[in-house]
Amino acid sequence: MSSVYSYPYDAVAGTVGTRKTIIQNMNNGGHSTRTLWVSRFDPNMLLVSRGSDGNIDAPTSQITSGRSQIRAFSISGTSNAPVAYTAGEVIAWGLRNSVGMSEDISTGGFVSLFLSLPNIDHILIISSGQSKIPSIT
Repeated sequence: MSSVYSYPYDAVAGTVGTRKTIIQNMNNGGHSTRTLWVSRFDPNMLLVSRGSDGNIDAPTSQITSGRSQIRAFSISGTSNAPVAYTAGEVIAWGLRNSVGMSEDISTGGFVSLFLSLPNIDHILIISSGQSKIPSIT
């Protein structure tokens, strides 16, 4: 799970076309948690979460690692050629393994649920804390 793919779909014919890579370079040695969310508030925005590299993943303290993060991508901006995951705009950082996302469609604010360390009996809910996700062009 090192890339995000797009497939053209013809609803009338019920057919799927050829796979196209839109986001790449999301290799992890440990956890392969990924979550995708297309914003209803801004349908051109794709949020992609990438999990940690393991239970202890010290490089995630560096934002440039690209791990344990949610990043935003312009769907139209990925249509010509694949982009690296680290090229996306950082929306949230330090989220070990986001397994779910949702949004308030009236404001564009989002919520992420992420799994904490093993044997810890809770799931934390993190909100963007903004009135809306920044516009992606």
